Amino acid sequence: MGDEDEWKKLPTVEKCVHKSWKARVEGYEEAVKEFTKLKNNPDSNEFSKYLGCIKKFVTDTNANAQEKGCEAALNFLEFSGCAKKAVKEIVSGVVAKGLNGKPKTKETCAKMVLMCVEIEQVVDAREEILEGFKSRQPKVVAAAVNIVTQCLNQFGSKVFPIKPLIQKDLLKPVLEHKDGKVRDEGKALVTEMYRWIGDMLPKLLTTLELKEVMLKELEEEWSKTEKGSPERYTRSEQKKLEEQEDEEEEVDGGGGSPAGGGGGGGEEEEDEDLDPYDMAEAVDILKKLHKDVPDFQSKLVDKSWKIRKEALDALLPLAEGTLKIEPNPDFGSIVTPLSKIIAKDANIVVCQLAAKCLAGIAKGLRKGYGNYAKETIISCLAKYKEKKATVVAILTDCIDSAMDSTQFANVSEHVIAALKDKNPAIRQETTNFCTRLFARSKASALPKTVMKALCPELKALLDDSVGPVRDAAATALGTSMKVVGEKFMSEYIADLDSIKKGKVTDCFEKAEVKYPYGAKGPATKAPAAAKAPPKAEASKKAAAAKAETEQQKKPAAKKTAAKKGGPAKKAPKKEAKAPTQSQLDNEEVTEPELGDDRVDEIAQELLSADIVSGLGNANWKVRLEAVQGFSSKVDGLDEKANVQALIQLLNRKPGFKDNNAQVLLEKFQIAEKTSKKSSFNKRTADYVISGGVEKIGDIKLKGQISETLLAIADAISLNFTSANVFEYAAKQKSPKIHIEVLTWLSEALRLFGMKIKLKSHVKYLKTCLESPNAQIRGAAMTLVGTIAMYSGGAILAAFSDLSNKNTVAQIESAVEQAKNEKPPTPTRGIKSGDGAGDGGEADEGGDDAEIEEDGEMDLEDLIERKDISASLEKLCETINSSVWKERAAALESIQNLITSTQNIKPELGSDFVAGMKARLADNNMAVKTKALGIMNSLGKALGPGTKKHKDMMVLLLPLLGDSKKHIQSQVIEALDVWGEHVTIRPLLVDENLVAPSTDNNPNLRNALFTWIKDQIIKSKIPPKLPKELNLIVPGLYKSLEDRNPDVRKSAQACLPYVMAHVGYPGMISKLDSLDQKSKQTVQDILEKNKEQADALAPKTKPKPKPVAAKSSPSPKKAIKSSTPPASEQDEQSDPEPPKKLLKKGAGKKPAPSSGAGNKRKKEDEDTESPLKPNDKKQQRFKDENSLKILKWNFKVPRAEYSEQLQTLMEPCCSSQLLAKLFNDDFKQHNEALKILIGIIPTHLNEIKQSLDLILKWISLRFFDTNTSVLLNSLDFLSKCVKSLVADGYILMEQEASAFMPYLVTKLGDSKEPVRKSVNGLFNELVYIYPESRIFTFLSDGLKSKNSRQRTGTLEHLTKIISESQNGILVCQPSPKKAFEYIAEFIGDKDTSVRTAALNCIVAGWNHIGDDIYKMCGRLNNKDMGMLEERVKRSGKRIEISPKQPARLKEVQPPAEKSEPEDMEVEEQEDMELDDVAVELENSPPVLPPEPKPRGEFYINYENLLPVSLPVHEPMNPVSTEELSDFAIPTFNFKYNPVEQNLEGIDYRALEVIDFELVEKIGNLRHPLMSAVIETVSDINALLKDPNHVLKFKFYVNNLIMSATSQLTHFPSGEDDQETSLYRAMLGILMQCINNDELSAKISRKYIARIFKLFLPVLAEDHRSNTMIDVLVKGLNTLICRLLMNCNCGAATCALVSYMDDILDDRGVTKSHKELEILLKCLWKLMARIEKDFNLTVAERHELLICLATFLKRLPSQVWKDGHENDKPYRTIKTLLHRFCKCSGVRVLSDLETLPPEDSKTLKNQIDSFLTALGYDTANVDAVNTGTEEPTIDDKENLDTIFNGMNNVKDVQQSIQKLHRFKEDRPMVDISTYMNKLPNMKRKLVEKILTDMSKKKLKKHRLKLQILAELEGIRIDDLTEEQINNLNTKTLSDIITKDTRKILEDHDAKFNGNDMNVLIDILPKDKTNEKKPRLATSIPRPNTSPARSPVRSSGTNQLPSRSMDDLKKQLEMIKKRSRPT
Repeated sequence: MGDEDEWKKLPTVEKCVHKSWKARVEGYEEAVKEFTKLKNNPDSNEFSKYLGCIKKFVTDTNANAQEKGCEAALNFLEFSGCAKKAVKEIVSGVVAKGLNGKPKTKETCAKMVLMCVEIEQVVDAREEILEGFKSRQPKVVAAAVNIVTQCLNQFGSKVFPIKPLIQKDLLKPVLEHKDGKVRDEGKALVTEMYRWIGDMLPKLLTTLELKEVMLKELEEEWSKTEKGSPERYTRSEQKKLEEQEDEEEEVDGGGGSPAGGGGGGGEEEEDEDLDPYDMAEAVDILKKLHKDVPDFQSKLVDKSWKIRKEALDALLPLAEGTLKIEPNPDFGSIVTPLSKIIAKDANIVVCQLAAKCLAGIAKGLRKGYGNYAKETIISCLAKYKEKKATVVAILTDCIDSAMDSTQFANVSEHVIAALKDKNPAIRQETTNFCTRLFARSKASALPKTVMKALCPELKALLDDSVGPVRDAAATALGTSMKVVGEKFMSEYIADLDSIKKGKVTDCFEKAEVKYPYGAKGPATKAPAAAKAPPKAEASKKAAAAKAETEQQKKPAAKKTAAKKGGPAKKAPKKEAKAPTQSQLDNEEVTEPELGDDRVDEIAQELLSADIVSGLGNANWKVRLEAVQGFSSKVDGLDEKANVQALIQLLNRKPGFKDNNAQVLLEKFQIAEKTSKKSSFNKRTADYVISGGVEKIGDIKLKGQISETLLAIADAISLNFTSANVFEYAAKQKSPKIHIEVLTWLSEALRLFGMKIKLKSHVKYLKTCLESPNAQIRGAAMTLVGTIAMYSGGAILAAFSDLSNKNTVAQIESAVEQAKNEKPPTPTRGIKSGDGAGDGGEADEGGDDAEIEEDGEMDLEDLIERKDISASLEKLCETINSSVWKERAAALESIQNLITSTQNIKPELGSDFVAGMKARLADNNMAVKTKALGIMNSLGKALGPGTKKHKDMMVLLLPLLGDSKKHIQSQVIEALDVWGEHVTIRPLLVDENLVAPSTDNNPNLRNALFTWIKDQIIKSKIPPKLPKELNLIVPGLYKSLEDRNPDVRKSAQACLPYVMAHVGYPGMISKLDSLDQKSKQTVQDILEKNKEQADALAPKTKPKPKPVAAKSSPSPKKAIKSSTPPASEQDEQSDPEPPKKLLKKGAGKKPAPSSGAGNKRKKEDEDTESPLKPNDKKQQRFKDENSLKILKWNFKVPRAEYSEQLQTLMEPCCSSQLLAKLFNDDFKQHNEALKILIGIIPTHLNEIKQSLDLILKWISLRFFDTNTSVLLNSLDFLSKCVKSLVADGYILMEQEASAFMPYLVTKLGDSKEPVRKSVNGLFNELVYIYPESRIFTFLSDGLKSKNSRQRTGTLEHLTKIISESQNGILVCQPSPKKAFEYIAEFIGDKDTSVRTAALNCIVAGWNHIGDDIYKMCGRLNNKDMGMLEERVKRSGKRIEISPKQPARLKEVQPPAEKSEPEDMEVEEQEDMELDDVAVELENSPPVLPPEPKPRGEFYINYENLLPVSLPVHEPMNPVSTEELSDFAIPTFNFKYNPVEQNLEGIDYRALEVIDFELVEKIGNLRHPLMSAVIETVSDINALLKDPNHVLKFKFYVNNLIMSATSQLTHFPSGEDDQETSLYRAMLGILMQCINNDELSAKISRKYIARIFKLFLPVLAEDHRSNTMIDVLVKGLNTLICRLLMNCNCGAATCALVSYMDDILDDRGVTKSHKELEILLKCLWKLMARIEKDFNLTVAERHELLICLATFLKRLPSQVWKDGHENDKPYRTIKTLLHRFCKCSGVRVLSDLETLPPEDSKTLKNQIDSFLTALGYDTANVDAVNTGTEEPTIDDKENLDTIFNGMNNVKDVQQSIQKLHRFKEDRPMVDISTYMNKLPNMKRKLVEKILTDMSKKKLKKHRLKLQILAELEGIRIDDLTEEQINNLNTKTLSDIITKDTRKILEDHDAKFNGNDMNVLIDILPKDKTNEKKPRLATSIPRPNTSPARSPVRSSGTNQLPSRSMDDLKKQLEMIKKRSRPT
C-alpha cells in the first residue's frame, strides 16, 4: 500500500510514464479529464508538458492501459493547440502498436488519424499511415488501408489527395496480397478513389500493371458507386462555414439563402481542380516515334502522300493516346512541317491527320506548346477555306488546343487579318474561334489594347454580305460583352441600328461564359435553387462534425459579441507580414536602442514609481522586492507591450551584473516571460544574452539562464541566440562559462534540431577544442558529436586544420560514434502558422528544412579556398613550349603550387585549361605523366569546384586506352577523384561516354566499362540514372563479343548494372542494330543477367508531393486571414490550389447598393500593374552561380536565353507587358519600353526587384536591328539610372554583367544618336557602379575589330582616368597592365584609335608624370616618339580637378556623409592659410579645392601621389578613421588597391606606392589565423633579406600599426595559437626596431602606441609560466632596443605625453610599477640626449610643448612636501635642465616659437638653468646662438629682403632672394628677422623655404648619387655646405669624357631607350651637339672624380674601358638610383 500511495501523489504527467500499468491507467484517465477541461483554452501550457511522452500513450505495452492511452491521445489531438507537433509520433505509434491491438483500440486509432487530418496535418499523418501498407502483419496492412479509405471518404480528395496513394510499390502489393481481407480493403480503397475522381482513375491505374481479373472486379464495383461528397471538414473549413452562415443570417434575417449556389459552386470548383493531366506521368513520345519510324522526318516531307500519311499514322496514336507529353526541344522540327502540311498540303486526308496530331501534341504539352502555337493557329486559320464539316471540326479542335497554350495578344494580329480575308468561310470560322475564346477566357486575358483593335473588325462584319458571317459576328460581340463588360463594349454598339443592336444584346443574354464580368469565380450553369440542397447538406455535415468533436463550440459571449458588429461582416484586415526565418536567423541586431527618456516614459505608464526606483537601490532586499513587483506587472502585460523598454530598464545598473543571486533569478525569469510577447525583438534578446552569458557559470543561476536562452531561441531563432551566446562567451575567461555554454547548445540542438549555421560557430568551437582545460575540451567534443549526429562526417572538414593532431583524432572518433545515433525529434522552435512563408506549420519541412539545408551547405563554406588563377597564368607561359623539358618544368611548378595550396577555388584561367588539354595529349611520356598527376591533385584540391570543369574530366576518358599500365592506373585514379563530385550523370547527359564506348581500342573499352560499373555502384542519389545511359548500350553489346577476353569480361561485369537502370525492355530494344547471330548471343547473355539486374534495380520510396503540402493551409492562418479577393483568385495558376471548399461569397449576387460603383471597381482591378513585387532576385543569382540556369554570357543570343528569360519574368510582369516584351513585332517592344519608362517614378521599387531581368531583356535589344527600339532602350536605361542615383541604389555585380558587356559594343554603333546616348549613359553609371569595374568592362571592349568601338572605349577610359579621384588606381587589373594594354593601340592602323590611345596615356601622365613611360612597357621608337610628342604638346602637367557633369545637377548622387569634425578643423586652418597667402602675393599658391565626390565610391586619395606645390606641404595621409566615415559599399570584387589600409605610409617621400606590400601588411590584421601566420612568414623573409628590407622604409609606420593591432590583449598562456601569434608579431617589431634606418622612420604616434601597449604589460604580475616569461622578456628587450635606436626626440615626447596621461590632477597614478618603468625609460633617453644632442628645430619645438603641457597641468604646487612620489616632477625638471645644457642660449629662440602660455610656463625655469650654466640671459641678443652673427653687408641685404616682405607685389621676389641668401650664407642666423614677422606669415615663409630646399636637393640628385657612390658616403650624410658646392660643378666634372665617347661609339650594342636617355643627358662636345630628348631616368657610369676634368689629347688620355664593364656599372647605378 505504501508504494501505491507513492505514485498516487505524483502529478498526472509522471503517472502517465510510470512503470506501473495501474499508475499509467489512472494517469491516462486524469489526462482525459484535464484535456476536456482545457478544450476552450487550446494554447494552455499544460498541453506542452505531454509533448515528450504522448507517443507512449499509444504504444503502451499493457493492452488495458493502451486502450485508455489512445483515448487520452485522441483528446489531446482534439483539444490541444500544440497537437500538430506530435502528429508524426502519434501516427507512427498507431502503425507500430495500435493497429494490432483490441478492436476498441483500433477504432480509437482510426479516430486519431482522422483527427490529425481534421487539424490539417495531412502530410505527416499520410506519410506515417502509409508505412502500415508495408507491414508484414496482414491485419496491420488491412487496418491501415481501412483508415486511409475512411480519410478519403470523410474528407474528400481535396483534403486527402489521391495521387500520392497511386504508387506501384504501394497500392499494387495491397491489391495482390495473399490475405483476402487485405485485398478487400484495397478494392474498397480504389472504389472510394473512383467516387472522387471518376473516369480519370482507370488511366492512372495503368501504371500499376494490374491483372485483367482485378480490373474487371474493380469495374464492377465502380458501376455501383455514386459521386462522393465530403462528410467532414477541416478546422479552417468549419470556421468558414460558420462565418458564412452568420453572414447569411444577418443579411436575410434568418431566412433562406438568396444565392443558394454557394455550396454548389464550391463542389463544381472542386471538380475543376481535379485534373487528370496533373496526376499523369509525362511520356517522351519522340523517343518512341523515332524508335518506330527512324526516318520520320524524311517521310514527313516526302512527295508521295501515302508515305506522308504513313508517317502521320505512326505519330497519331502517340499524340492522341498520351495524356501528358514530356517537353522536348525537338518538337519544333515536327510542329513546323505539320503546320505546313495543314496550310499547303493538297491531300485532305493528310491534312486532317496533321491537324489531329497537332491537337494531340498541344493537349499533351499544354503550356509547353506555347512556342509553337502561333504557327499552328496561322495554319488553321488559313485552312478554314475548306468547307467540309469534318475538316472544319478537326481544325477547330486543333486551333482551340493550340490557343490554350498561349495568350491572345500573341496571335491577335493574325486573327484580325483573317477577319478581313476575302474568303467568307475563313471570316466565319475565325469569328467563331473568337467567340469560343471569349467564352472560356477571363477579362484579364483579353487586354483592352487587343480588344480595341479587334472589336471594330467584328463590328464591320455585322454588315457582311454573307448571313452566317453576320450571325457569327453578333454572337462574338455579345459573348465579349459578357466577359469584358457592357461599359467597355458600349462605344462599339452605341451607333448600331436597333436591329443589329438588338441582335447583339440577344446574343449577350444567351451567351454562356466561364468567367462573366463582375463575378468573383467561374460561372455556374445550374440555377441557384438547384444547388440549395447541397448547401443545406453541407451545413448539416458541418454541424454534425462539430457536435461529434465538441471542439468548435464557441462560448456564448464570444458569439454574441461577434454578432454585434453590424449587418455585414467584413474581412479582417491583413496583418503585417511576419519576419522570414532567414531574417530571424541573421545574427546582427537591427533594432535601434531606445533612449533613456523613452524608456522612462514607458516605465511610468506600465510600472509604479517604487518599482522603478527600487531597481537601482543599493539594498538587495529592496531590489528583490522591486523585481518581484516588476515580475507581477509583466504577467498582466498586453501581448504587444514594449518589452524592449522594460528589459532596458531592467538592464540599468546593476542590471544583469547584480551580485545577488535571488535578484538575478527574478530578472531572468522576467526575461523568459517577456520572450513570449510578440514585441520581443533581437535588441531585447541581446541585452538578456549578454548578461546571461556572464552569469551562466553560477550554479544557482545556470538552470534559469539556460531556460531563458531556450525561450529566446523559441521567440527569435536558435541560430541568432547561439551565435550571440558564442560571441559573448568568447570574451570570457572563466572555464565554467565556456563549459556551460557548450553544454547548453548541445542540449538545445537536441530540442530544436540542426537549426544553426555552422560557419558562425566554428571559430569559437575550435578555440574551445584547443583549450588547455580538459573540461572545456570535453564539452566542445560533446557538442561536435551532437552536430555530427545531424550533419554526419562532413563536419570533419571544419576541424581539419587544427594544429593538435590528437584533438583531430578524438574529433574523428566522436563523429564516428555520433553518425550511427538517430537524431531526436525536435520539440521546440516549431513555428505555428505565423512564421515565414505560406506553408505555415503544415509544411514542416519549410523554414526548418531550409535552415538545416543551410547548415549542411555551410560545411563546404568552412573550407577556405584560395584563388591561384594569377599564379597559374604566370606558370602557364612555358606550358606550351616546344622544348619538352620546359613543359615538364612548368607542369612540375603547377603541381607544387596545387599541392601546397590544397584547397583552391574553381577559377583556373582559360590559359591553364587550354594548356592542360594539350599536355594530356602530349607525345612525351614524362610530360603526360606529370599532367595526369596534376589532374589527380587538381581534383582533390577543387572539391565540388570540379563540376565547373567537367570538360577537363572528359579529356581523361581517351587516355584509358593507353597501353602502359602505369598511365592507365593514373587515369583511373584521376577519374575516381573527379568522379566523387562530377559523377557519371553529367557525362551521360552530355553523351561524353558514347564515343569511347564504341572505340576500336580494346584497352579503352576494357577500362571504360570497368570504371562505368564502379561509378554506377557509387551513384545512389537519386537512384535512377539519366535516360542517356541507353546510348552506351550498343558499345556494350559490341564489347560482349570482342575478341579480347578482358574486354568481354569487363563488359559482362558492367552489363547487369546498366540493365538495372535501362531496364530489360530497353536493352532488348537495342538489339535491332545487331545481326541475327550476334542478336541471339547477346540476348542469351541478357537472359542470364536479368535476375541480377532486377536485384540491382533502384527502389524508389513514395514521397509526399509538395503540392499536397501546399493544399493544407495552416489553421492559425485560416483563422486570422480572410479569403483573398477574386482578382487574386483569378491569378492563381497552381494545378492544385489551396483547399477552399466553400469560398466566402463565391457565387453570390452583388449587393444592390453597390451598383455602378462595383463595376468601376472591377474595371480598375482588371488593369494589372505592369510590374509585380517579387523577392526572388537573390535566389536567381544563386541559381545562376550554381548553373541551375543558363549563365547570361553569349556573343549572339540563342533562343534558349530568351525562353529562360521569359520564364523568369512571368512572376514579375503582368501578362500584357510580358506579351509585349516577348513579341516578334518591334512595335510591341517599343510599347513595352514606353510602359517601363512611364512607371519609373511610381514603380521604382518593383524595377529594383526585377532590375537584373529588365537589364537582360535590354541586352537582347542591343542585338535587334531596329533603331527606334535601340534608342528607346537607351532612353529607358538613362532615366532608370538617374532615378536609381537619386534613390541611392548601388548596382550589383550580376546586374552590371547582364548588360554592360553588350552596352560597350554600342560605343561602335554606326549611328551617331546611338553612340551619343551610350556615351551619356556611361557618364551616369559611375554614380551607381564603381569606376574600376566599369574600366574592366570597357577594357574588354578594346578587343573588338570595330575601330569606332575601340575609339569610343578609349575615350571613355580617358574620361574615367581624368575625372577619377583615385587617379590611375582606377585602372584594372593594375595600372601597369592597363597602360601596357592601352599603349598597344598607339600603333593601331586607325588614326582615331591612335589619337584616343595617346590621349588616354596623357591623362595618366597628368596624374603621375614621367613614370607613365615605365607603365607603358617597351615601345618601339616610332610609338615612343609619338607619345613623347603628344605629351610635349599637351603642355605643362596639370593637377586633376574633376567636376561633376552639369546634366546631373537635377538628380544628385546619393547623399554624402558629413566629414568628421577634425577634417572640418583642417579645412578651416587651410582657409586661414589661404587668406594669409593672399596678403603675401597676387597669385596665392593654395591647394586645389577638393572636388565633389562621385556618389558613395569616392575616397580622397589625392595625397597618394607626390604633389609639387610651392607653399603647402602635402596633407596628412588618409587614415582608417577618416575612411570609415565614407559609406563605401562592399562588393565581391577582386583585389583593389584603394581598398587597402593606407595609414602610416609616408606619401611625401614616396613616388609610387607598392600596393602588393601594402596588401601584405594589411593582411596582418586578417581575422583568420591561417592568413595572418602566412603573412608573418612572408614579411619576416622580406625583413631578413638585405635587398628587400629597405622596401619598408616608407611603410614602417603602417607595419607597426598592423602588427600592434594583433597585440591588444596579452595572451593568458592557455591558448598556444594565441601565444604563437603574439610571438610572431613581436618578432616583426623586433626586426623593424633593430634596423637603424627603419627605426629612425618610426614616428611619435607609433612609438607612443608601442609604449602604451607594452609598458602596462611589463608592469603586470604574470603567473609563472615558461611561455609567459619568454614573452615578457621579449617585450623588455623590445622596449630597450626601441629606446636605443628610435628617434630620440619623438620617443621623449611620446613618454612625456604618456606620463601626463597616466597621472591624475593630483599627480597620482593607479599603477606605480608602470610609472617606475616609464621613468626609467625617460632617464635612458636623457642619457642619449646628453651624449649625442642632434634634435632638429621641429623636434626641439615639439619637446618644449610637451614639457610645458605637463608643467601647466601639474605645476610645482602639486608636488609640495608630503607628496607620496615626486619623481615625475623631478624627472621633468632634470630633462629640461639637460635640454638647456645641450642647447645653450638657442633654447631661448626655441622658446619664442612657442605659444605665449607655454613660453610663460617654461621661461623662469629656463632662465634659472641658463644662469646656473653660466649664460648671460640679459644680453642674449649679442650672444652667439650657435650660428654666425650677420655682418654689416648681411644686415643690409636682410633689411632689404624683409622690407619687401611687407609689400604684396614684392613678396615672391623677396622670398626667392631670401632663399638664395640662405644658400650662399647657410651659417648666418636670421632668427631675429624671422621673429619680427607675424606668426602666420613666419610659418608660411619657413614652409616655402623648406619646400624650395627640397626642390633644390632633388635637382642635384644625380650628382649626389654619383658622389655618394664614388666617395663611399650616404646621401643623407651630406652636409648642406656640400650640397651647395654642387652649384659650381657640372655633370662634366663628374663623368669623364671618355665614358661619354665610349657610349656614343657603341650605341648600337645597347638598348635603344636606355642609351638615348643616358647620352642625351651627358654634356656634349660643341662639334657633336645633338637635340636633347625627354628622359625618364638617368643612368650613370661608375667613374672617379679624379678623371673628370676636361682632358686634352695626347699621352695623358686614359685608355678606354671594356664595354662589358661599363654595362655592368650602368646597370648597378640605375638600380641604386631607382626609387624603392
